[in-house]
Amino acid sequence: MNQAVETEQFKTSKKASKAEIARSMRDKFFIVSKEKWEKLYRIRPSINDMASYLVLACGTGADHKTTSWSAGAIYQHAGISPRPATRSIMHLEQYGFIDTKKAAKKNTFPVYKITFDKNPKTDKAGDNIYIPCGVVTGVEGEKSPLERLVDEQNLELLYLFIRLYAFQDKELDVINPNIVSSLINDNNDSQTMVTYNESGLLNLWVAGEVPSESAYVKSDFYDFNKSLITRSYFNAEQGEEQEETGVWAFLNTLKKLGLIESSYLV
Repeated sequence: MNQAVETEQFKTSKKASKAEIARSMRDKFFIVSKEKWEKLYRIRPSINDMASYLVLACGTGADHKTTSWSAGAIYQHAGISPRPATRSIMHLEQYGFIDTKKAAKKNTFPVYKITFDKNPKTDKAGDNIYIPCGVVTGVEGEKSPLERLVDEQNLELLYLFIRLYAFQDKELDVINPNIVSSLINDNNDSQTMVTYNESGLLNLWVAGEVPSESAYVKSDFYDFNKSLITRSYFNAEQGEEQEETGVWAFLNTLKKLGLIESSYLV
């Protein structure tokens, strides 16, 4: 039995049947450009700007470009008040990530167009990131995954979480096992330990027969040697607060937020 990690499969309704959930996850997604998402992150915008971009993209129609979602939707789904949400929309247009097609008028919503360098409907270069709409809309009565990430106020965390969707194993429906999984482990022993080895692999080994996960510090996904993500946790064995950094701080923060979970493959 091997262990992999999957991004949370967000539901649109708590009462939906398994078939309805599967249909919803298949049919309801939005697209962002991998290149554009990285470019937005590299200019170091505010967390509001990045979250607003995702909300606008979630509101697009069949062309994955045109959206009439605006500040109200950003407030509803990301918890960002209308005034700063409006500022973020202005910033996104100044940065060149959206264009205003129709300005807001009395009793009418504005219409924006997400800018793509490649047509998302005919993308053959692998630039599309397919994101479940539930990442933005969440489940009624709960904070959406996006709002939970906004609450963390960490640009790198939000950027990397969305980037994970570009590294999905489509057959297994998990994060690519070559990035994080028990498949990476070699010759696990029964001693609990954390080791860095010469190949750049960070192994997290656990006692007993429970499969253990490992993750590459540096891969096509990201170079965590440069990461600033940290996570504080209580070490019960030593009875004190400790801090972890890098790849495990990233993955364990997402687990804490309920955004990824381990998946056992037999």
